[in-house]
Amino acid sequence: MLTKKMTGRLGNQMFQYATIRAIQQKLYPEEKINLDFSEMYRSGKKSDGFSNQLVNFKIDKSDVVVNKKSQISVLQCAMLFKYYFERKIIKLFSSKESYEWKKRQYEKSIQKRYNKHGLYLFSYGFYKFGLSKCKNKLFVGFFESPRFFDDIRERLLEEFQPTQSPGAENNELYKAIDGSESVCITIRRGDFTEKRFARSANVCDEEYFTKGIQLMKRHLKNPRFFVFSDDVSWVKNNMSFPDGTMFESGNDPVWEKLRLMYSCKHFILSNSSFSWWAQYLSRNEKKIVVAPSVWRKMGYDGRDLYDEGWKLIERE
Repeated sequence: MLTKKMTGRLGNQMFQYATIRAIQQKLYPEEKINLDFSEMYRSGKKSDGFSNQLVNFKIDKSDVVVNKKSQISVLQCAMLFKYYFERKIIKLFSSKESYEWKKRQYEKSIQKRYNKHGLYLFSYGFYKFGLSKCKNKLFVGFFESPRFFDDIRERLLEEFQPTQSPGAENNELYKAIDGSESVCITIRRGDFTEKRFARSANVCDEEYFTKGIQLMKRHLKNPRFFVFSDDVSWVKNNMSFPDGTMFESGNDPVWEKLRLMYSCKHFILSNSSFSWWAQYLSRNEKKIVVAPSVWRKMGYDGRDLYDEGWKLIERE
């Protein structure tokens, strides 16, 4: 069995599921997947999106179980303890600016040995994992790179469709998106604006989105802009957009919001995993994607997330 310790909201969960599904298909096609949300539930954040959001999508459940207790060996437990202990030591002797980079280098250095023993522990970016003969495998991390799962993209396009039909209240919005050179603008605020994330989140500001809109106008004849945010009222009151811009209500369930977003033809991204998935699930082969040149301020520049065809707006 392949167990993934699930973490984060929907965008993070999609990266984690996509990665473990791809690794299962390539390395362990006869084994089941176990999506373990137990630690997330114990955190007490269930009402804030920290729960099983994948249940709302057409995930192939024929070989997937949820919240089964992982059955790793004593040796695997000891290696896992060593991994967390050494990470704490690295953090203790690192500045905030250098910690994420040092942690990533440490994780790269242990992968070959840990993979052999069925442990896949990787915070960010891409690594080509190796095969293990251990009965049970454990995955810990965010796995934010399409290089893990690009070769099963067609399958993911089907599995990441919501199980429920589009909401009738959004009929006009869907028609407007389908009938125009629609550009999805995703504005991520929420916890990114909190003091604890101030140095690392690299929140995309109004100047970034203005440049993105101008870029789209240069490349598209008659673009129409559609704004999505976790704080729609703030965006309406504090930012300006071209005439004809439409806004998602902010009241849709997350699966409906994602479907509206990926129904658009082009994308101006925030540095958000949810925003990233909207463009990835788009079926428009000629899509234009605008992104910030730096995904995060510290530790991980996010380049494993970028496609070479994206148009980047410089940010420090």
